[in-house]
Amino acid sequence: MNTRFHVPLRYSLAIIISTLMVLASELFGQREIIFPEIAAIAIGCLAVPSRPWNATRPLICLLLTAGALFGLGVSVYMPGGLLPKTMVSFVFCGLCLLLSGSSFYPMISAAILPLYLRTDTIIYPLSVCIIVCIIAVWEYLLEKKGIRSPREFKRQAPDGKKLIIWAVRFVLFFIVAAAFLITDNFYFVAPPLIVVFVSMSEPGNPFDAHPFKAWIVVVLCALLGYLCRMLNIAFAFPLTVCALIAMILVMLLMHKSRIFMPPAGAMSLLPLLLPAQGLWLYPIEVAAGSLALVLVAIALARKISGWYNS
Repeated sequence: MNTRFHVPLRYSLAIIISTLMVLASELFGQREIIFPEIAAIAIGCLAVPSRPWNATRPLICLLLTAGALFGLGVSVYMPGGLLPKTMVSFVFCGLCLLLSGSSFYPMISAAILPLYLRTDTIIYPLSVCIIVCIIAVWEYLLEKKGIRSPREFKRQAPDGKKLIIWAVRFVLFFIVAAAFLITDNFYFVAPPLIVVFVSMSEPGNPFDAHPFKAWIVVVLCALLGYLCRMLNIAFAFPLTVCALIAMILVMLLMHKSRIFMPPAGAMSLLPLLLPAQGLWLYPIEVAAGSLALVLVAIALARKISGWYNS
């Protein structure tokens, strides 16, 4: 295949799998099939030249499914409010990522989304598992054809410093998120934004050189998602069409900006799951919450760099 078609093909596959997920949700009448972070995983595993996460394909499927199952269990069986449930899920994901030696942070979104939406059906983790496995197969085929570059998994063995880093992330996230979660204002700390926070707190992350440009991409993706959802609310567009338009615009934005931030893509699909009432606040609160999380993440990344260089 002519290499000039590689980029359009990769972008198209990311758009297609995200749109098919929403189409399946509408056909079966099950909103739980929609997992916005699939857009992030599609961008990371299909759209960009090489996977941004240190993880194997089987590990990605395992971690994402485990996160979805754990989040469902917490949502259904754990008593208490949104804050303790979210923090318990955050700890679970941190331990899984620490022990696996992986940087597949979208797992966090899989575990926390069902808490925010009060999900109570096994359809959610089943959908997550099936769609991520499809993406894994597509990624394998792209690498086999030389359209994408494979990434070697280098397991990062857990140690005391990494444990402390996750503990600090926990404390800082709690400080930022507590007031929002206690009052159920979760747009400020939407699950993909938590992934942004953890990702950008990693020293040497791809967005370290241009953190505020990355923040702008996150906000613009949230705004695009809101505007596309308004097509459904105001003009009765099918959600599938809204998802298709949103993903095309997201890929164009990332291509033009050269900032391929996977969780930003998820922010464009999250409005499809949110109630119409008060939805206008979504891009505003996302902008404010993500700015706080990005600023904290930048400070933590620099502090961590100091620890490792000392």
